[in-house]
Amino acid sequence: MQRVFVLFSIVSMFALSGCGGVHSDFQEKKLAELCERMFECREVTDVTSVENCMLVMGAMQLSIQCIDASIAAPCEEHEKVDVSYLELCWEKCEGEWQVCRGDLLAQCANGWEWIHFCDRSCYELNGEYSGTCGRLAPDGQTTSEVDTCWCTI
Repeated sequence: MQRVFVLFSIVSMFALSGCGGVHSDFQEKKLAELCERMFECREVTDVTSVENCMLVMGAMQLSIQCIDASIAAPCEEHEKVDVSYLELCWEKCEGEWQVCRGDLLAQCANGWEWIHFCDRSCYELNGEYSGTCGRLAPDGQTTSEVDTCWCTI
């Protein structure tokens, strides 16, 4: 019997929690470059390898322009609270919230709207996406106070 697990994805830019969907070889290479750069800058503290970093970053919707700007930025830029390239990565938002948009989980945190792919986020947790994003789990009984990607572990 599998149990249902709630994925809460509170994140900050480089204290990672989670580009998504199926990546092309080009996108995978870009994610690898980004993770290598983050390790160079010592900005990754909660992942243990470039491969693990790619899983975490792969759960988020990032444009190639965002990834390129992040790679090109000097390490000092990553240490800032409001780094120059964030507008290439996410939209501005107000408040603290998260809401499902189909199989995507949109979240407003630290003034930026983060988009997470539910299937990739569950995979990052060694689980499988149940196909349900919302406040009610697939079992019809378990609930969350906020919209959530529900994973089976």
